[in-house]
Amino acid sequence: LAINRIKLKFWQELEQELIKNKKFSDFKEDKENGKYSPELINQNKKYYGLLYSILRLSETEELAFRFEIDHRLYYGFGMIINNQWIDVSNKEKYKDIKDIINTEVLSITDSMSFSSNQSSKWWLAYIYSTPNFNYRFPDEEFFKLADEDYRKEVIKNNIKIVAEITQNVIDKLEKSISLNAGGTNIEYHNK
Repeated sequence: LAINRIKLKFWQELEQELIKNKKFSDFKEDKENGKYSPELINQNKKYYGLLYSILRLSETEELAFRFEIDHRLYYGFGMIINNQWIDVSNKEKYKDIKDIINTEVLSITDSMSFSSNQSSKWWLAYIYSTPNFNYRFPDEEFFKLADEDYRKEVIKNNIKIVAEITQNVIDKLEKSISLNAGGTNIEYHNK
């Protein structure tokens, strides 16, 4: 199907551009937690994408950044514990991290595309892609991705936003943790 070819090209090109991007090139890619594949695309599944560990907070905890499909493409921050993407709802221990992420995301994006609501059990915060096309049930905006130049521009613009947000979050977390007496020893996957 032409629709599935567009989807696969989009994911392949997104992944290639992330590898080329200096902000993402050194992040650790997680290939176990729902990475996109032609099979998932052909089955019109959801909740797959690309997952990158951004920094290690402890022996078992990592802050991660994920691109994912539900009906729409979105991306954002969550936690990996023992190599598993986890439910972060009602986890008070991540409140400070979530507050930093929310501040940085809102400083870069408009609030209409952003969600940090408490009902999101898998995300500290996420953002819908721009444009916000319907990926599972293709709409007019989705079919524009068939045009290579348009698709590359969409990918480039979203990566620019993602790179800025992730770097700002890392910088703020680094500052926050260093100011915290006896703070956590963290390992940054991009340094």
